[in-house]
Amino acid sequence: MVAKTDDEIRRIDSEKRELATIGIQTELYSGKDIERYFTASKFLGGLSFEICSVIHPAQFAAGLGKLFNVPI
Repeated sequence: MVAKTDDEIRRIDSEKRELATIGIQTELYSGKDIERYFTASKFLGGLSFEICSVIHPAQFAAGLGKLFNVPI
């Protein structure tokens, strides 16, 4: 999960607390941490947990296009 706004950061914090109540370990990421993985967009922060993963197809394609110098 990633956040672009302060409101989304608050939702991520809430999600982290809720996941902890049911025993799911999570890890918070800063915007700088996320820049290593998502180069197509800027984010303020993020949250990861091992039991689920999702990618945003358009951002993934944009990142590949940028990496290989192919316009998308």
